[in-house]
Amino acid sequence: MLKILSAPSESDDGFPGGFIDSGTLLPDISGLISFTTNLLDKTVKVTKAENCAIIDADGKKYLDAFSASGGVSVGHSNPFVNEAAHRQIDLFSSSSKLYQTKSVEKFQIAIQKYLPKNVNKYHYLNSGSEAVDFSCQALRAYTGKKIIISFSESCHGSTHIAKSISGLENFQNPSFKDPDVFFYKVKTCRNCPEKIYKKAAQRIPGLEIECIINCIKSIEDFLEKNRINCAGIVIETIMPNGGMIIPSKGFFSRLNSICSKWNLPIVVSEVNSGNGRCGKDLFAFEEFGIKPSMVCLGNSITNGFPFGVTIATQEISDSISDIKSFLYSGGNPVSCAAATATLNYIENNNLLKKAKFVGEFIQEELEKRLQCFQAFVDVRGKGLMIGVETESSEFTEKIIEFARRNFLLIGIGGRSRNVIRIEPPLTFSAKMANTLISILESGFKQFSHTKN
Repeated sequence: MLKILSAPSESDDGFPGGFIDSGTLLPDISGLISFTTNLLDKTVKVTKAENCAIIDADGKKYLDAFSASGGVSVGHSNPFVNEAAHRQIDLFSSSSKLYQTKSVEKFQIAIQKYLPKNVNKYHYLNSGSEAVDFSCQALRAYTGKKIIISFSESCHGSTHIAKSISGLENFQNPSFKDPDVFFYKVKTCRNCPEKIYKKAAQRIPGLEIECIINCIKSIEDFLEKNRINCAGIVIETIMPNGGMIIPSKGFFSRLNSICSKWNLPIVVSEVNSGNGRCGKDLFAFEEFGIKPSMVCLGNSITNGFPFGVTIATQEISDSISDIKSFLYSGGNPVSCAAATATLNYIENNNLLKKAKFVGEFIQEELEKRLQCFQAFVDVRGKGLMIGVETESSEFTEKIIEFARRNFLLIGIGGRSRNVIRIEPPLTFSAKMANTLISILESGFKQFSHTKN
């Protein structure tokens, strides 16, 4: 049986070589951290990160295929992005929205060309959670209605309203359930009676499948009874925390029709996907054909710098303009400079095409190599948003720990926590992808029986 017990081999594709001098090791602070889940006993103490490598306090180097839950777009410590941030720091690093700054203006010019022309009013915040939270406030102010439709497998963040519209219970506020949120129960194509499988592994490339979309009927039925009280719908095009769930072709086009029929605004959260990670367009809503009234972005557009923005139509912006909503650090000039540099780096290095190519390669190879194992259920995703579903959370945790011990960092998702999340930076190379695939295959060989 293959055992991979050394760090991934070096290459000349940007994966940094050599170990750093760790100096004084970081103290164990796990006992000092409160109000968080217990992750610190199985995590990595980071001292340095470059491109797709994370280096810990002992000088061990890990291949990062999770990129801070998808928050790092163009590689850790990207010199092009860092240089832009440093230039802005030398000018000034903080400015409230009482004043205009060139940094904000440059970002808006850079990002607007990717957005619908009528979605052009910006409200700056500090995180994707706050952006989604504010979008819900704006929906209710604009329509004068209360009910918001969300998806059962969604996760929208950590603020009060963002938690309220998150469908996954472990991300909700345990002491408050908003009665004015309707959760559409998401059904995966894999379990649909209308399913059309591809290849032996039964991988379902969502956008390649036409179907009658019976699964959306519950939204139609709900609106028939409650449309006069509905403010709008908030969606993630792909739900990474929910298990990297991807819809079939036609789902969102039918949703567009429903929302148009009832004049229902659509908010799209691109906090995870809005950095070209899906591999075709910068925003996933473009590929899915969604017509949003608002778009929410987070720190993936800044390569990890704290950031949030809600971008809306003129009509929605006007409806909430008299409501004071002011964040001192919203639209931070350093974060905006990093965002503009991130966009330029993606464009100049053709990273959308690369993400599509490497992502398809990973999915095809994992499908080919893992379908013989009993514990393997499915591999799905778009571009470099990939999920590998397994038979149980226990098995998934074994694979994630096996990967960590073999210097590979991946994540976990799914309502049952049985999905391996793969969301590397867009700079992830084919050679790095081969390392990822080999380690995952070795883990399945160690912990799973083969099918008869």
